[in-house]
Amino acid sequence: GQAATIDLSALDASNPIPVVLDADMAMDDIGALFYLAQHPGIDLRAITVNGVAFAHCDGGVRNALGLLEVAGAPEIPVSCGREEAYPGGTPAPDDWRKSADNLYGAQVRTGGRVADERPAAELLADTIRTAPGEIVVVAI
Repeated sequence: GQAATIDLSALDASNPIPVVLDADMAMDDIGALFYLAQHPGIDLRAITVNGVAFAHCDGGVRNALGLLEVAGAPEIPVSCGREEAYPGGTPAPDDWRKSADNLYGAQVRTGGRVADERPAAELLADTIRTAPGEIVVVAI
């Protein structure tokens, strides 16, 4: 399908938009995760982590789970996808990835939250199947 533009000022808490966040857990994704987890007009259904660009799978998933705990968000499934770049793909430099894995020095606890057992692609497909044509994927 074609990407759609959504007017965020029109978000209505009585009819929240179901969203999946797909992120590499770089610094910009921290704000996006908090915004989506706490906005009353958004129903954050899942987070899929790209383990190739910035954070590795372990660090990215742990950080997403910890940020959800800080946000006081309900149990939202978090899973990781690929951890190796496609041929010709280039991950971020190692120092940047280490910083992302360590949440840029911030300390968070997961509060007992654990990663979803499904790979990210399966979590995404299953989540979309729960509301066909309604899920908005925010891919950062």
